Amino acid sequence: AAASCGGGKGLESAGRVRALCHQMRQLVPHTPLTDWLGRALAKGLSDKEPKARRVLWRGIKGVKAPEEFLRKGGTELAPMSSTCDLRVAARYARGVPDALLFMLLVDNFMQEGADLTFLSAFPQEREFLYPPLTFLAPTGRTHHLRHDGTHFTIVEVVPHYPS
Repeated sequence: AAASCGGGKGLESAGRVRALCHQMRQLVPHTPLTDWLGRALAKGLSDKEPKARRVLWRGIKGVKAPEEFLRKGGTELAPMSSTCDLRVAARYARGVPDALLFMLLVDNFMQEGADLTFLSAFPQEREFLYPPLTFLAPTGRTHHLRHDGTHFTIVEVVPHYPS
């Protein structure tokens, strides 16, 4: 069993875990801002209201989704870029006979990639970056659309990445 900063009952090293957690807490000084952020996060995490699902998009040019991926899903081995703007994803995928659009269904912040808007050369693209080894679990729903000579296959997926 893993020890947490909340205790570590039953572990021989419980005292060392508490001491380490105390040291880690000292690295982040308490200020009115950090206190406010902590309260805001706690409130947001405890809200009983269901959150709206965010949809992110990833466009890939010249690719068809293999049947095995549609059944089992797959893992992206490299960092994976996505956007909240379908037009941006479609622009990256268009211009060839076949294109794949992943519709990433994000239910919570633990499934969302890092928002790179603040450091992007193209902030209007609203890029969200996922880490290597992000697993895309298909929902079983696909859609097809033909536009300007490109056949788009849209595959609904739920992202999961290692923490």
